[in-house]
Amino acid sequence: MTSTSTAQSLSKALRKSHQPAPIRYGVVQSTSTLTGSAVVRPSSAAATDGSEDVTALVVGNRLPPIGSRVMLDINQGDVVVTGTVGETGAWDTYTPTLGGTGWAVGSGTLEGFWRLLDAHTATFEVVFTLGTTLGTAGLTVSLPTPGVRATVGMNQLVQGSTRYGGVANLTTASAIPQFGPATAGGADRSMTSSVPTALAAGNVLTIAGTYEIAP
Repeated sequence: MTSTSTAQSLSKALRKSHQPAPIRYGVVQSTSTLTGSAVVRPSSAAATDGSEDVTALVVGNRLPPIGSRVMLDINQGDVVVTGTVGETGAWDTYTPTLGGTGWAVGSGTLEGFWRLLDAHTATFEVVFTLGTTLGTAGLTVSLPTPGVRATVGMNQLVQGSTRYGGVANLTTASAIPQFGPATAGGADRSMTSSVPTALAAGNVLTIAGTYEIAP
């Protein structure tokens, strides 16, 4: 059952057990732009009467993505979504897409991890173990969800015992790993088969960043 009465029963059960109005968690089933609300299925940590869905008002002007885990503030019969987070701190996975001439996963591996820190902010990490298919133009890696504006992250290439660090340019759709200039005073360089050094299969590129997500 999805109704205000369910929300009230949750709140009453919490008050009856002498608990303070707590933050609980649930998973978004659907949203309504008309009412600014979300239908949320409480997690085992939140459910007091089984697994009934509740309709909750959303704080702020962005509705949480369907399937995301959200914080529920339950008080006086009202249930309000106050933020979007991972329920246990665990990260979700996603499948990044490579861009740039000649780049492919090939015999390597490519993993993406991300989570929503709140209703407006995402953080992510990509781990690319290079294979034998290396690109001749700057590498790009897709973000897990679109961003609002360009910003910066960080990247590191590990080759044996040598580590090459740099700044990742984050567009609204992709991360572009960058490394230091070849000569003093020069511009940062995008990653290619020869930047930041002669690359080889087994080298590991890690990219990480945090950014504001698009509504």
